[in-house]
Amino acid sequence: MKGRNRELYVFLLIGAVTAACVLVSVLVIGIASASKNGGFYYSYRGIDTPLRLLFHGYLGLFFRINTFGFLSWIAVPCLIYIFFTLRRRASWEIAVAAVYFLSVLVVGIKGFYNARYAFSIFPLSVTLVLLFIHDLIREKTVQVRAAVYLALSLIVIVNVFANVPQYRKYLSTITGDGSPINRGIYDFINGVNRKASGNVNFLVINQPDFYYYSGARGYTYKDNVFTGVRGLYTEEGILDIFSGRTAEEAFGIMKEKYNIGYIYINERKRQNFHEIDDIIRHGCSLVFSDESSMSVYRMEDYFDPVKEIESLEPVYTDDFSAWTGLPAHMTASEYREFDFPLKVSGIRGEFDITLKQENGDRYLVISPHELSDTSERVLQFTYSFEKGEDRAIQAKSGDFFVTSIAMRQWTQGDGKEQGDGEKAELSVFIQDFSGNWERESLAADPKADWNNYVVYKRIRAGSETVITGIYFVPVDPYQSIGIREPAVYVVPTDARK
Repeated sequence: MKGRNRELYVFLLIGAVTAACVLVSVLVIGIASASKNGGFYYSYRGIDTPLRLLFHGYLGLFFRINTFGFLSWIAVPCLIYIFFTLRRRASWEIAVAAVYFLSVLVVGIKGFYNARYAFSIFPLSVTLVLLFIHDLIREKTVQVRAAVYLALSLIVIVNVFANVPQYRKYLSTITGDGSPINRGIYDFINGVNRKASGNVNFLVINQPDFYYYSGARGYTYKDNVFTGVRGLYTEEGILDIFSGRTAEEAFGIMKEKYNIGYIYINERKRQNFHEIDDIIRHGCSLVFSDESSMSVYRMEDYFDPVKEIESLEPVYTDDFSAWTGLPAHMTASEYREFDFPLKVSGIRGEFDITLKQENGDRYLVISPHELSDTSERVLQFTYSFEKGEDRAIQAKSGDFFVTSIAMRQWTQGDGKEQGDGEKAELSVFIQDFSGNWERESLAADPKADWNNYVVYKRIRAGSETVITGIYFVPVDPYQSIGIREPAVYVVPTDARK
């Protein structure tokens, strides 16, 4: 009995130390927050910090609480306790612990990036906890055993309530017969397949549900940094289709050799497939999407805007000559009183706008007005092109509207040097109106040096208004951006290279 009491005290001590470590990992290291802001995808790509990669990746079974909750934590003191009392363990206890340890090791090293593999160990974790805790307290009084089981029950209840949103999300995707409630996207895929008489293939970006619920043919594409599997699954084997090729060349091979006409992808995972994302942005149009973030894109013609406008003259440019005779510095509110081609179409807070000159070229500098004001500020500049107006541009349905603009960022004052500090939220966009607004945007990566950003959009049938501009959200009161050489091009569909 005395030995049992000593073991129980040791176990409780180990549990307390483990709980303290977990608390530190959650509050200080930020493991829990990482899974809420997309941090797991950094671990998945193997580019996270070593500490997070260890806890949130390889030891994710215990510390990735958004996936597994709190139950697996209790298995940690169990393993530590078994290790320190190994000589007194029965053979079955050592066997269970060994199997569990090896399973955790294999999944941690080879499969942590996929929660399904770690989920297979989850029931074993619960079994391990129950077996060893029951062995510890089986000779205790009824009151002690009741208290321990009550504590375990409370942990289970907390775990369930903490994961209710996950359960609801899962249950909302299935019916009693195990098929998806929203079959719209599969009906669409099957409709495309029937219309093409089965003569079109889909590029399936690591989504096995495509094969479960649709009758169409697909080629799977995977890119996994841990298993080393990267490529297109074809009849000849796994083809690393982007190796030694440009995205445009890979696009051509998919269409011509493998007769791929559509891409099926989960938008939430798209950030992990950079080459596929490039193909979607430059050569595809969205034809179907649903509320579960699943999308189908139709592969059109690959369009590289920089290459396309190399030999074209812009149909509209702005050298900011409209400032002639006006003050070189004004607030955004004052700026809106003048009829500049570049309009302030949306604003929150106040900004300063200054016209400057460098090597004979004019450019604008936009910065927050009050440095002491830390409230959120937003500014949107736009050029508007409408039928019947002076700046109307002749672009028919299917033509490409391209905007090119040079930008840079400053962060000065308060001891900061030019180019230092957190980057602003900055994007260039084009949108057209044809019954509703549709926008294409390019997130800019502002630097201290001038960089050119190019965004494009295919004009829709019936569009009479096209707007292009920039969207600026400073994250630092000392932050400024510069813009110069805005130019608009139209690439007719029938004049493509």
